[in-house]
Amino acid sequence: MAPQADLMIGKVLSNAGSGDSAGIIQAMEWAVLTGVNVMSMSFGGGGFEQPFQDMIDASWNAGVVMVAAAGNAASAGEFYPAWYGNIISVGAVDSGANLAGFSNTGPRISVVAPGVSVLSTTPTPAVATVSWSGVNRSAAAMSGSATGTVTATAVFCGVGGAASDFPAAVSGQVAHIRRGGLDSGGNRFTFIAKAQNALAAGAVGVVISNDAGGVFSGNLNASVGVPVLAISQTDGDTLQAADGVAITVGNVLGAPGGGYGNKSGTSMACPHVAGVAGLLIGEFRSRGVTPAQVRLAMEQSANDMGAAGRDDLFGYGLVNARAARAFLDALLPPTCTADLAGGPLRPDGSARADGVVDGSDFVAFINAFAAAQPLAGLDGDGVVDGSDFVMFINAFGAGC
Repeated sequence: MAPQADLMIGKVLSNAGSGDSAGIIQAMEWAVLTGVNVMSMSFGGGGFEQPFQDMIDASWNAGVVMVAAAGNAASAGEFYPAWYGNIISVGAVDSGANLAGFSNTGPRISVVAPGVSVLSTTPTPAVATVSWSGVNRSAAAMSGSATGTVTATAVFCGVGGAASDFPAAVSGQVAHIRRGGLDSGGNRFTFIAKAQNALAAGAVGVVISNDAGGVFSGNLNASVGVPVLAISQTDGDTLQAADGVAITVGNVLGAPGGGYGNKSGTSMACPHVAGVAGLLIGEFRSRGVTPAQVRLAMEQSANDMGAAGRDDLFGYGLVNARAARAFLDALLPPTCTADLAGGPLRPDGSARADGVVDGSDFVAFINAFAAAQPLAGLDGDGVVDGSDFVMFINAFGAGC
């Protein structure tokens, strides 16, 4: 959307996609101090937090346009950070300009943008490895697993639902845990509970074998500090029979780089709008554009969709970069852009304080020139002289 923009990447979530607001706020502060113009936030979760709102307000007041994904729960309920004030909340549409079925809606939606089957960069996946007795077994890394490889002794720990399932011998070794098991309330033990119990017992790796069927994929819903991998029921039976065997467990990142894949979500729509904001700032920075004006331009120039005017499904409509540019061009007063020693006479574009370069400025310059006062000089030499006069005439003739 803004191919000449510089990107500043702030990693605020773990590889499993989780994090806390304190880390996000810290990154936002870093971005503002480093000079960012737009923040694109394709994440969400949690409720309202005043420190988060305060950081958004401070960023907005510092001249930063704030853009956030509206969320993918097909809900009109509160979703943060998209529901905070001073945020441009972005919903998603498909290539036919239909509202995406997953897109959140509601009174905070500002605009919509493409968010279905958007060609996106994808990371090189990690390679999961489990081997013992010289045989490599089929395995899958749990989402949230740490990367790395460990070789130790396999220690069977039952279903791993309680601390008592883990013998003292598992400390410094790899815990082998069976999938399944019920707690006292009749609920299945979660993967993260099993992994956390293993970590508490001192395990340096975790293998969870299926209780029925082949290799499975699982989500820990959190990040853990050791590799956690899944294997099939058959391999689990073999490993349990060979309890105490040396085992290698690995979750190794692939080669640097990655590829491309079609991804869907308001996380794809959000950077479309952030990119348009970047284009507008690049075009109108010299004319003093503010975040509020950028937002106003995108909302008022959007292609209206759904009910006439703003509605809770599409907001103001589909973002339109060209129309937003035209809106700002009409909204903002022109400034002097002639090359006067690298810039206009004053930040407000005038030689005097009235904000306009006109005949009164010309008279003021002639008077200064005639008086031969040692003023700053347009060309930076500290003296108002003939070279400054030529520069001023050129600027005046150019319409500045």
